[in-house]
Amino acid sequence: MKTRVIETGKGSKSPVREERMQALQADPSALDSRIELIQQLIPLGLQAVAEELQAEVQRLVGVVPGLAKPAAHRSACAGPCD
Repeated sequence: MKTRVIETGKGSKSPVREERMQALQADPSALDSRIELIQQLIPLGLQAVAEELQAEVQRLVGVVPGLAKPAAHRSACAGPCD
């Protein structure tokens, strides 16, 4: 089994991360506003994903005539339910 050693402070992203960390430490409200914006965008993203999935399912399966009706018009019973 190989042992992997992770060295920090090296690589192309390290200076950028350090600058961002210093900026966040200098102005903590910037982090709060970013978090708030992300939290507001999550439902929009999930809605877009749901719409895309629904469109993909309809494309793959097609519209099934019996399932195209609203749920209130469907019945679990073929005949009279007792």
